[in-house]
Amino acid sequence: MKFSASTVLLAAALGVSAHPHGAVHNHVHRDTNLEVRDQFVKNVKPTSTVFKTVTVPAVNALAAPTSSSSAAVAIAATSSKAATTTSASSGTVGSSGSYTDDFCTGASKRGSVADNAYSGNTGSTTYGCNLKFVEESAAKNYQYITVLENAASEKQVCACFLKTGPDGKSFTGFWKGNQVLDFELAPGAKKYLAVQAATIGGCSCGVGALPYTSFGQISGVWLEFEYGSSNNPNFSGADASSLVPEKYGQTFQGLTITSETPELVQGYEKKSIIFPNGDGCNAFPKGTAENDGHGFNLANTAKGGDAIRLHAKWGTTGTLAADCPDVTEGGKPWRQVRG
Repeated sequence: MKFSASTVLLAAALGVSAHPHGAVHNHVHRDTNLEVRDQFVKNVKPTSTVFKTVTVPAVNALAAPTSSSSAAVAIAATSSKAATTTSASSGTVGSSGSYTDDFCTGASKRGSVADNAYSGNTGSTTYGCNLKFVEESAAKNYQYITVLENAASEKQVCACFLKTGPDGKSFTGFWKGNQVLDFELAPGAKKYLAVQAATIGGCSCGVGALPYTSFGQISGVWLEFEYGSSNNPNFSGADASSLVPEKYGQTFQGLTITSETPELVQGYEKKSIIFPNGDGCNAFPKGTAENDGHGFNLANTAKGGDAIRLHAKWGTTGTLAADCPDVTEGGKPWRQVRG
């Protein structure tokens, strides 16, 4: 799902599934050049600006970066953080065509298909309103759900974010203060993240505290996702990535992403894993920043079509030999030894 080819290890994040389509994902962290943040591999940048600068009140205690190099993306977090748990207000069953879309209120202000393909859906009326937590009992009412779980024995401090920040620029959503949701997971706890179609984003967790780089970029091991892609009609995808913490010499934990709708996954194995030692399985460990095609794609998921359910667990353990098949698919090895 790689978000970008020339922006981010420094601004790096959202790896391979933010651009799922059959076999190629597009991830956010490919380049260590902090100055370049305006490209999304294999997408064509819109010729006109659709997203306007959004001014929103700061509602959390996280300070924005103070260095001049990152000041441009230090936009305050939005008020959408306040509502972290919401039950569905419409829709009753999770079968095809009956999902609720009660994310954002008011008239739609989204960009065109081309614009969303480049920047992703950022919420029609309020930045970040396309991501929200719902109760487990309400999850069946939404087409796109990611279960976020703490598999460790200690509390996790986490955040979920969008590829595009509140300033309307790509690759600014995963900087301190720009995240959409801040939350904690007790050992064994789960949260159900509902995501609106055409959304490109991710989540990251850290034991005891949410990790950042010295530049203010959210680090830790990342879940990267795209649901109902507008660029690659209606495909969805996800991957695990440790590119950011590896780039900056930070420690990180294991992350395992699986699909609760495996019949829709296109590929041999239905998972993407970063192991605690830095190895990966169908993922983006160190040394894979320039690669494409890792992570998994999910079949055509047009609005009102099949339900897509991903499950991400932070704090998992394991090894390549025990937990990852020694196979090659589409020219890509599923086992990846940390580069």
